[in-house]
Amino acid sequence: MVNRSSSGLEWFACFAAILFVLEMAGPGKAQQPPANVVSEPASSAPAEEFIYTGRVVDEQGNGVAGVSVVATRGPMSAESDSDGRFRLKAPPDFSKMLPALRVVPWQILAKYADGRQGIAAWNAKPMQIVLKPPRELKVEVKGAAGEPLAGTSIYVVIGRSLMGEIPWHVLEKGESDAQGRWKCYVPIDAQIEQVAAVKSGQGFDHFSTLKTHAGVEHRPLPEPVVLKLDGARTIRFHVTDRKGQPLAGIMIHPLRIRTHEDTDPCSVGWQESQGLTDATGTATFDWLPKTTAGAIQFRCASDRYHTDQNLLTIAPSGDQDINVKMVKNARILGRVAFADGAPAAGLQIRAAGYGRSGARGAQATTAADGSYEIVADPERSNIVWLDDKRWAATSHVGVMVKEDEDTANVDFTAVEGTILRGSLTVGAKKDSLPDGSMYVSRFYGPNPFARPFPGEVIPNMSEIRPAATDREGKFQFCLPPGKYELNGNLQTLKPIVLEIAEPREIVHDVNVPRAAGGTARDRAPGKVVDAQGKAMGGAVVSGTPRSPVLKYAGFTMTRPTDGYFEFIVACIPLVLHAKTRDGLLAGIARIENDDQDRTVRIDKTAAATGRIVARDADVAPRLRYGIPVYEDELAKAPTSQIAFGDLIQLSPDGKFELKTLIPGEEYVIEYEAAPDSDRWTRITTCKAASAEPFDLGDLRLPAGAK
Repeated sequence: MVNRSSSGLEWFACFAAILFVLEMAGPGKAQQPPANVVSEPASSAPAEEFIYTGRVVDEQGNGVAGVSVVATRGPMSAESDSDGRFRLKAPPDFSKMLPALRVVPWQILAKYADGRQGIAAWNAKPMQIVLKPPRELKVEVKGAAGEPLAGTSIYVVIGRSLMGEIPWHVLEKGESDAQGRWKCYVPIDAQIEQVAAVKSGQGFDHFSTLKTHAGVEHRPLPEPVVLKLDGARTIRFHVTDRKGQPLAGIMIHPLRIRTHEDTDPCSVGWQESQGLTDATGTATFDWLPKTTAGAIQFRCASDRYHTDQNLLTIAPSGDQDINVKMVKNARILGRVAFADGAPAAGLQIRAAGYGRSGARGAQATTAADGSYEIVADPERSNIVWLDDKRWAATSHVGVMVKEDEDTANVDFTAVEGTILRGSLTVGAKKDSLPDGSMYVSRFYGPNPFARPFPGEVIPNMSEIRPAATDREGKFQFCLPPGKYELNGNLQTLKPIVLEIAEPREIVHDVNVPRAAGGTARDRAPGKVVDAQGKAMGGAVVSGTPRSPVLKYAGFTMTRPTDGYFEFIVACIPLVLHAKTRDGLLAGIARIENDDQDRTVRIDKTAAATGRIVARDADVAPRLRYGIPVYEDELAKAPTSQIAFGDLIQLSPDGKFELKTLIPGEEYVIEYEAAPDSDRWTRITTCKAASAEPFDLGDLRLPAGAK
């Protein structure tokens, strides 16, 4: 029986979850589910269930019956009972989405017949959605000459994925009237990320509340939101197989479009933005804006075919015809038997295929006769392994898959291996941590097929064995001989290296600080003060966790009187940044544990000037600056992310200015390795010695940067 993701938005969400595990050099990490998520640990037996419970109340805390409740991730809906309680359950065929449900953020919406609405994050604890009068959102759409545009499709988007590639949920959608106007009602507590408008032959425009793609600072929505469609261009994709025959039914999907240089790109993941190739193998997009601030990336997706061009980069302007060649997927076939030859049914087989564009994961469960088949992308070298809690087998490394050819006899003999078990606990009292994610990784060296960007580290080829802790916080793996790393979903957990030679039992209990076991609901207070220790009310505060997976720790304003703010405890260790609205005062604090002082002291900031000189490009690529946040602050490595900076705006002669520099802090200046790739290469670093302005001189881009 093959368990493989289908095409569409669900595929992208699962793919994001898989990337955490397979495409990184180490094991993935996931957010901790709250107590109101009921699930059984994954196994090779029955399909896992996902059940979510909560309550809908009015502003006085009374339960409200008959409220429509829907999840923004997946086909889950319910109606509240007489006490306001609801129960969301994923359908049986939705098991492929469970990794995404645990890893990426989603929200729960509630709508009542009288117009009141409510919204809450999936991991709120306890889960309680408060119904309130909604907010009215008005949109006006204009054409190139300022005329109203009727019949324009409008989308209101909330949230976004951790991968930053897809909009997390289209909250409302509709069409503009004869006057180019449209309005809707949204939960007053909803954080709107994007409002977008699109019309065939007319173009596309959007407004983003996020100032930068990697930022956390939002700007308010204008009233009304005015969007201008100033013309469209046409992009046609022509998809064929290796013999030149057209392929119908291939999904092509734009990822992000940036219409303005000074705003966050719009993630266009709604269904209407997707295109399917017709009988001639052609998919046409006639609504793309005439010009964009940077290239546009498209993705090709199919269960039957694969291409290493699955990320297609389109120039910022002009009509284009793009030819895409795809190869037909193949199968990896095999059988699992016990040492006496009896078939081993119900065991899970995993595969990670490595090619020029990273890793692709797939899995299957053995049938009654022990056989299995995995649909795999062609032209990739695969690691295939048995993943079970009781049985182990020697992995197959270097299984090559060719187009439309079955690779047979990838067999396994299931034997008793080394049992690695333990308990995951949190805090000094060692409270059990149920539904935690643990991983065992085995690495096989860098991917020899990878085509990295300049300065990019080639990821290791690896096999990953994930396991969810049970209700008592216990986990178990069964491993063949080899060298492994035990890790988990909590950013405070360091990898534990294990050498296994002969079958035996290893008990390894894991305890993490209380902060790591918190949820998004658990918050801690902090305070912003100036150099003299005076409380600074109204300062802008943001935080960046040192975990490479938890990108966003939230954004808040201090209280206007005493300078206090709150942040998410589960993000510790993290770096907190505070600044005044004018940017003249700023400071950071590195929080290592949940008992540490959480005061951020701000003082006068500096500014730096310089000039970018491109060696072989008339137009410089996108540039940014910021403070590097390290997973290990003492070793200053590896870099988790760049934060608390901004995109660099260049004048026509290449001059720039960096503002709000904190004296004594190291800042890096980077350029984007490829248009809209979000892959950055360092140019130089700088550090202000005082609040006095300073000059960096001319900075030359490496050859090939454009």
